[in-house]
Amino acid sequence: MQSDKALTYYVLQPDVATTVNLYQPYVPTAQDYKQNFSSLDGHSIRQVSDSEAALHVAGWHASGASAVMPNGWLIVFDNTLGHEIKRVQIKPVNRPDVQAAYSNVYGSLQSGFDQDILIPLANAGDDLTIIARYSRDAVSGEGQRIDHWFDRMNVDHGNHAYVDSI
Repeated sequence: MQSDKALTYYVLQPDVATTVNLYQPYVPTAQDYKQNFSSLDGHSIRQVSDSEAALHVAGWHASGASAVMPNGWLIVFDNTLGHEIKRVQIKPVNRPDVQAAYSNVYGSLQSGFDQDILIPLANAGDDLTIIARYSRDAVSGEGQRIDHWFDRMNVDHGNHAYVDSI
């Protein structure tokens, strides 16, 4: 088709040679789904009420499995008690640095997180672990899933003091 500016309509040009480049969709391999990379860039905890603390976590979780398990979750596991104490859905954050490092991992650009998780104040001093998860289940994060367990976040329970002068 060619636009004829004088006539304000299109004229069919049957003898025009054009090259058609067909888009070849990427088909993931089984190995692609096994890629599971992450980093917990930082964490902190602060009291927000008489009964709750806000555990702030920032980092990223890039996994090839997120192509078929698109729902991201952050889970707070209490190692002191031996069970999960809180689970929230990830609010994805763009991470161009992760995409540059892991360009072959599906969803690496949207792999970041930077959010607060409200936990019971009674658990704020416990030995905690953050778990980043991708799951097929958008409601609870169970079912088919892939996890990454970050290193434990130990709180210093020591009683420290020093007298500078008398």
